[in-house]
Amino acid sequence: MLRACRPLDRRLSTPPTTLGKHILKHRVELGLFQRQVAEQLGVDEASVHNWEAGKREPELRFLPAIYSWLGYCPVNLTPSTLGARVRRQREANGLSRLALAACVGLDSTTLWRIETDRNRAPTARVLRIVKTLLAEHD
Repeated sequence: MLRACRPLDRRLSTPPTTLGKHILKHRVELGLFQRQVAEQLGVDEASVHNWEAGKREPELRFLPAIYSWLGYCPVNLTPSTLGARVRRQREANGLSRLALAACVGLDSTTLWRIETDRNRAPTARVLRIVKTLLAEHD
């Protein structure tokens, strides 16, 4: 017996609030099957299904490909703090906190403090690194 599916138009009747819903909306607009999107993103079809259904969030390493495929970054477009801007850039580039810290010459705890706005008085060196990082991506 076939299980009942929610009507697609009902799932798309409200603005997307999750990355999975953005993927679903864009896929439907393009008239693609989940398998086709999976091929374009370099993932398996089950991943696309799980993202769209809200069962899983995409892994960090897939975010650059997803944002490129969507043509925009749908999450937190205008972060209000320096830390949120750093985190958005890190995630948009598919980097772990450890990987970014190593690239810019910080330890991951310092980067965590910056991203969570717990580094109340960063040193001039740390501020210079963060501002350089953001200037390269803004």
